[in-house]
Amino acid sequence: TFFPGNAALTETAFISDPGDGSRGTVLEISLNGSNRWGGLTDSEIYPLTSLGVAAGANFTYSADVYIPSTTALADNDRTGLIIRFLDETANFGNRIEDNNFPLYVNVGGMPKDEWINVTLTGQVPATDGGGADITQIQPLISVDDVNARPKDDPRDPVSDGVTFVPTVLYDNVKFVAEVPDEDPSLEANPASKFGTISPGGPVSATYIIKNLGASNNLVISAGNITGADASAYTLVTEFPLTIPPTSETTIEVSFDSSQPAGSYSANLDLTTNDVSDPTFTLDLSSLIFESNSESFIVNGSFETGNTTGFASASPFEVVAGTPELAAQDGDFYAAFTITAGARWGNFELNQDISPPAVEGKPTEILITPEMIGQPYRFSCWCYFPEIADGGPNDEDNVTMILRWNGDLYKSTGPWDSATAGTYGRGQWVEFIEEGIVPDIAEEEFRRGGTDGQSAPTTSARLIFSVQDVYDPNADPVDPLKNTTDTVVYVDNMSFTVDVPVVELPVYPEITVFARENTDGSSTLTWTSEPGNTYRIELSTDLEPDSWLELEEEYPALDDSETTSWTDTSSAGVDKRFYRVIWNEAPAPPADE
Repeated sequence: TFFPGNAALTETAFISDPGDGSRGTVLEISLNGSNRWGGLTDSEIYPLTSLGVAAGANFTYSADVYIPSTTALADNDRTGLIIRFLDETANFGNRIEDNNFPLYVNVGGMPKDEWINVTLTGQVPATDGGGADITQIQPLISVDDVNARPKDDPRDPVSDGVTFVPTVLYDNVKFVAEVPDEDPSLEANPASKFGTISPGGPVSATYIIKNLGASNNLVISAGNITGADASAYTLVTEFPLTIPPTSETTIEVSFDSSQPAGSYSANLDLTTNDVSDPTFTLDLSSLIFESNSESFIVNGSFETGNTTGFASASPFEVVAGTPELAAQDGDFYAAFTITAGARWGNFELNQDISPPAVEGKPTEILITPEMIGQPYRFSCWCYFPEIADGGPNDEDNVTMILRWNGDLYKSTGPWDSATAGTYGRGQWVEFIEEGIVPDIAEEEFRRGGTDGQSAPTTSARLIFSVQDVYDPNADPVDPLKNTTDTVVYVDNMSFTVDVPVVELPVYPEITVFARENTDGSSTLTWTSEPGNTYRIELSTDLEPDSWLELEEEYPALDDSETTSWTDTSSAGVDKRFYRVIWNEAPAPPADE
């Protein structure tokens, strides 16, 4: 915003572009001819330091100028640009000519009735005439009416009337200075690494801090934990930290999860020498969540040494942990791979071998009436390898998908998605989707059809999806099509519902298997509940269509917590697989 530098000499107005009209509104400057100098001064004084402009930086101050053929200026009059370089007090008294950069052009040398560009270039000076550091600038637009006559001059009656006459037009006034690449430059993901935590003892989280600068060390001089629950957190890393150019380090924070369930809020404020981020804040918030039920996902920790209980069209295999890459918990984790040429991949449950899957729908978990309205938690730990080791690119993402009444393309549900670049690499990170089990599952047809259908919630379908969004070595015909395999490691996948403590039906679990050497018979013993009946099935190779029914409704013992059954046809057979399936829940008491 400019204002007249001398209000008695200068008048301004915004008018339509008198040229071809393409510029819209332009600035018109008029003089009254009563004195030589007129012009406009920027109402802002700009601090160079906060803009990242240092002494010696190259600058360009430019404007488009239009001299109308009707101008009151003579050929030897001038118009131009001025930059005032000021100290921190904006003191003009110590200013010398070298710190008042002008550029003038004679009106006689400029074409009339057309726009031309006027550009002033130079370098930002270090000090003013008094030796004070230059810290600020103020741009000006100037007009030099060399032939102007003072007021009351008998030779110029026009000046006595102080009549303003249009002289020059300006447009696209701008000042540009070189700003070097930020160095040092701090980069980190500020999102909390704690997330949802089970009750227990100290839990640690690691934040990766990078210096993207090319020449200077990044120095983090201090770290201070603030917020309502700061006392629950402990800063493990000691300060100061020095991070060389193009390097990274980690900051570790510990949280005491032995406190009552609930949300805990705090921040870690880092004091740095990064000009843009002198204080960088990391989120430490966490939630202590105590579930009353075990996970409904069988083999979510992959400690069986295989991927039993899951299905995937993409490669999905168990990996034994090593000192270099240990499992998140236990001895094993799983590697999920999107093969070259594919953009999407996922794995999900296939719990046909064990309840509480919906009968005939092994990908869905049974939602019982007591679960309605209760908190649920769907979680999975994820590890992103480095890109050079086959890991996803920063733009690739993982998504936790939960579909109520999970028919494909129909039921909507919570989705929690994040990119690999957001969560960093080289550490296990927990992805969580949580909320309340709805009583009604809203549905929509994702591929056409009628929206807005709904039905009581009876099941949950859980899916872990990976999208390979970008590959730097992509197919030139299809830049979104990856040309290399992409791998993500997963562990401890679970789904819990925090139901009230009630007497739940006892699901069968085979506790004893005995083979008689004399006659070759085999006896199964499983946990049971009086009043239940069980279906006993046999397979020779575990193929889905290979199960044969041996007993349709075998009754539980009335006076025992276990029931046994003997297969007398196993004599001479080297290998057989058995499963016991609970047929239906016992009827509730009559008074409920």
